[in-house]
Amino acid sequence: MTARPFGVNALFLKPGLVGGTEVHLRELLPRLTALTPGRTWNVYTGSEVSGFFASMPGVTVRPLPVQAAHRVRRTLAEQTLLPLMLRRDGNAALLNLGGTALAAAPCTQVTFIHDLQYHYLPTNFTTPERVALAVTAKLAVRRSAKLIVPSEETRRTICETFQAEPDHIRVVPHGTGPEFHPRQKDTDASDALTLDELGIRRPYILSVAAARPHKHLDIVCDAFLASGLDRTHTLVMTGAPGPALETLRLHPAFRTGTARWLGWLPERAMPVLMRQAEFLAIASGFEGFCLPALEAAASGIPVAAVRTPPLPETLGSAARWVRPGDATALAGAFREIATDAGVRGELAQAGILAARRFSWEMSAKQTLDILLEAAGS
Repeated sequence: MTARPFGVNALFLKPGLVGGTEVHLRELLPRLTALTPGRTWNVYTGSEVSGFFASMPGVTVRPLPVQAAHRVRRTLAEQTLLPLMLRRDGNAALLNLGGTALAAAPCTQVTFIHDLQYHYLPTNFTTPERVALAVTAKLAVRRSAKLIVPSEETRRTICETFQAEPDHIRVVPHGTGPEFHPRQKDTDASDALTLDELGIRRPYILSVAAARPHKHLDIVCDAFLASGLDRTHTLVMTGAPGPALETLRLHPAFRTGTARWLGWLPERAMPVLMRQAEFLAIASGFEGFCLPALEAAASGIPVAAVRTPPLPETLGSAARWVRPGDATALAGAFREIATDAGVRGELAQAGILAARRFSWEMSAKQTLDILLEAAGS
């Protein structure tokens, strides 16, 4: 007997614009299909992104007649059209990967909530967006057979915000793939070509974050200049564009040409940019997991970061921690890492060890187990 298909709600996907949620989907889905040969995965998307899944075996794309970029229209389509399509396709269960769930789904739902950014950072959203996210997040908690989150910190905030039972929420951390590894002599030549294509010269400090206010990229720039490393290094910043980008480009680090914004990079470029960096800088005031921190650890480069939950869950002692918002302390961490080879080696080794606890294969297996349990399979 052929196994009933699973559905994946990917209506949130706007390639190059949603950051970590896109990476999570891109890495998780092919591993889920590999674990379930013979089972179809129906992926429900906006009308403009179906090509994203073209090379994924076992995936059938089911686009809805709405653009993912229109959040309010997308939410309405999610609550009205998607249930009809789910019933038609006969899914055994629906995996919601964008943090939203259906009020009336014809099958069991499991929902992955990355964070509650709309609740803690309301100014990042318009009023209609915030209202829509608040409603769908509450639906996710109430209507999902299980919730999945990437960190204990996110589980804690959901329990506090919605009075949810901890047992209702499973923690499944993100992972890294084999492409994120320390520098190796046999890849240095090809890495150099990739850096040339990007117009990047070593040594450089790397920042990977969307250009949104809570990422505090201005603090990274402040610390870079205060450290004095602008005389010897370039600050390379990459991530999804956002409302803070215009102001960021006016920062003295950009006006003097010592900082560069690369935007959202091709998938093949990020592992190279990561492992060839001197270190990764993080000043974010809010995170659900912070995948770049884990990728840096796996790549064998040190991390200088503010102590924002849940970063210590992932890195432990594999970072130089400073108080959130303290550019002066962050500048000191920059200088220490850049000038002390012993510190660099110690943090790099600690990061490699920490990263061994995480993999996308493990994330996919744990996610599939939860989905099968919820579907009664």
